[in-house]
Amino acid sequence: MNARRTRLSLVAALLCFTHSPGISHDSLYDYLEIRFLENNHIEVTLSVHAADFSNRESVDLSSVETDWFRALPPSEKAELIARANQSVSSAVAFSLQEGNAPDTTFPVPTIPRTATIDSGARPGSLIASAILPESADRLVLRYSGEKRLMVVVIRPGAFPKVHDLAPDSTGEFPLRPAPEQNTSP
Repeated sequence: MNARRTRLSLVAALLCFTHSPGISHDSLYDYLEIRFLENNHIEVTLSVHAADFSNRESVDLSSVETDWFRALPPSEKAELIARANQSVSSAVAFSLQEGNAPDTTFPVPTIPRTATIDSGARPGSLIASAILPESADRLVLRYSGEKRLMVVVIRPGAFPKVHDLAPDSTGEFPLRPAPEQNTSP
């Protein structure tokens, strides 16, 4: 998990220096990682900033760390996770294409009721993940959140590719290598 956090931090830092004169921060972005695993599975991990779903006015969204979440009473944690899941399910929609078949919807992963912030997420974030069906060729992501969505595509042996989606936009991500073109006469 530390390698995952290091890679994601590196990608976020690179995005800051190459795409924006400002500073990228968890309170400005939600994150989606598409990770191609060694066993031909594809894992989709969604990460959201937990404090965005707090009903406490005293929360400083720019400096929330893991201790803040641990200190919440269990009932507040459950309410926060429920609000986060409701927000994610209305802001993110996945569909998958398999060959020439029409797109099929794929459920957006939900944050577990027993989520902890220190379970591999960036400080102050909640994560949800799912494994995509192996038969899928393409992932279509419709995003209507209030923040920007940083999508990081990680393939074995390749540098991560970063895509920055604005609110109310759609991104398409190939899940299989393109077939090789025969250029011989």
